[in-house]
Amino acid sequence: MDVRIEPSKYWGKVSLPPSRVEMHRKIIIGTLAGAGRIDGSDDCDDTKASFDAAYALVRTYPEGREPEIRKVRCKKSSSALRMLLPVSGVIGKTFCFEAEDPVSGYDVKPFTEVLKSHGMQFESDSLPLISRGKLTSGNYELTDTDDSEFISGLLMALPFVEGDSTLVLKAGAYSRPVIDITVKCLESFGVQIGGVFGDWKIKGGQTAVLPEPPKKAYEYVNPNYKHKFKKHQNPTSPGSGIKCERDWSIASNYIVANSFGSEVSLEGLNENSEQPERRINDMLKSLGGYIDVGDVPSLIPILAVAACGKQGVTRLIGCSKFVKKEKNRVQLTVKMINDIGGNAEYSDGTIIINGSGSLKGGKVDPEGDHRVAMAACIAAQICEKGIDILGANCVSKSCLNYFMDSTWLGAKMYYNV
Repeated sequence: MDVRIEPSKYWGKVSLPPSRVEMHRKIIIGTLAGAGRIDGSDDCDDTKASFDAAYALVRTYPEGREPEIRKVRCKKSSSALRMLLPVSGVIGKTFCFEAEDPVSGYDVKPFTEVLKSHGMQFESDSLPLISRGKLTSGNYELTDTDDSEFISGLLMALPFVEGDSTLVLKAGAYSRPVIDITVKCLESFGVQIGGVFGDWKIKGGQTAVLPEPPKKAYEYVNPNYKHKFKKHQNPTSPGSGIKCERDWSIASNYIVANSFGSEVSLEGLNENSEQPERRINDMLKSLGGYIDVGDVPSLIPILAVAACGKQGVTRLIGCSKFVKKEKNRVQLTVKMINDIGGNAEYSDGTIIINGSGSLKGGKVDPEGDHRVAMAACIAAQICEKGIDILGANCVSKSCLNYFMDSTWLGAKMYYNV
């Protein structure tokens, strides 16, 4: 689907989706705890993929129908892949991990090497990837991988294996905020992680406990059924008590829109959240100077757009570790800015934007990067003419209703399906 967006301001109120980072983790922990459904897990393609893949690990089959190899389809969610690899070792069955482009080309060797040394076996070091064996407890020292999602996967797996473990980080380019969120999510299920950051002591044999479902305003008892029902509704399913914060990374797009003169009211944001994108307001105050994006790759495109709306040179530093991801967001961001009449370049880990206060407009191909597509949508607000976004439906990776909400807020959009 291609979208044409004409210059216009937004006005109104928007309800934000659950935090994608938090939802990924609560889906995985909740599934291990026996959750039947998790509210919000289908609010975007990425978390739906996590739920389907996590369920594939634990689902039960009728007698005699158990497949020899269970397929775990991660689709386009690299987060699901990286976190579920160690978690699959808790189950101990034979799995085949699959993914779609661009995740299908992800380098998983740094992860498989760690897991091989702790009880698991793999037939290759690339996708599709067949895994066997149970993850064992022990001492884990990560020197060759700094991947925060894989570290999170280990933190979610080790409490459930037999025996105690230690997890020590030797590499240093990880994103600490998302790992802190992982620990916080585990604690919300009653799972404890001891020690200090980067040197954890993890007690094995723990059990995750599902949060209590919300209280009903009124209930009645069906005499023909032993459970209580809320009138006109089905029984509460296990996992319905799992709640997540609202997503600051989605909110950042509207916050930048507000800096361009829009008036969007954002509902339900936790001002004390551990989501690193919460710092968006402080970052906008540094436009025209240096902004460290080392912990917030999700904000690179929208901060670049914000920099175009201010006179002067803005430097987004700390980008070097993101140029080797399955989609080079740094390169795509620079190309987007230049394609719509801005002035941007990349040099030695830094994106340099020469802001003039406005943009001309033009055509953007996000190449499947949802963050670039969202940022381009906001960029139209400071353009002389409109912006054409090719393959704009990629925004569903993190927010199914992004364009619907934008239209509701007053965006002038034309769709070419």
